[in-house]
Amino acid sequence: MRRFPGTLNGGTNTENRQPDPDTGCIEGIEIIEKLTRVALFSLAWWILAEGNLQPWWFGVFAIIATTSASYYLVPGRQLVAPLAILSFVGFFLWNSLKGGIQVARLALGPQSNLRPGIVEYMLRVPPGTAQTIIAGSLGLMPGTLAVQIVDSKLSIHVIDIGMPVLDEARELEKHVARFTGRNS
Repeated sequence: MRRFPGTLNGGTNTENRQPDPDTGCIEGIEIIEKLTRVALFSLAWWILAEGNLQPWWFGVFAIIATTSASYYLVPGRQLVAPLAILSFVGFFLWNSLKGGIQVARLALGPQSNLRPGIVEYMLRVPPGTAQTIIAGSLGLMPGTLAVQIVDSKLSIHVIDIGMPVLDEARELEKHVARFTGRNS
């Protein structure tokens, strides 16, 4: 079968084809997208299992379950942009280390003048997954805890209101928006 540029399945022009309303994918591309999800979750399982293939039966179950759940949670679109997720992980680890040192210095310093309080940050990403990831990530960074999100306004409890939390939240939001594809 002869194939032509810009076509799938031996001559069907994908530019004129409409995506499936349930999956958001064009036939043929859907298979690649499914295999990508399975590959990402397989890699995640291999990393979590530290390369040990002894519990392979549980890994197969976990991969099938997470892939299925991903279609329910994020139907018809790629889960992440690989470079954006690496950038997010680097940002998160660096800020966690930096924040941990800052909180330790504040708490253990000779004059512990902590000024705890609530700061508010207006999220620019649309409600849903991206806002939840931002709130959860802030809760894992030292000295901060997301309290609530109401009408895209994120309330953050901080150990010291003098910390640059709003700048970090803005930068965190940029990283999350990049890897989730949820720009405002």
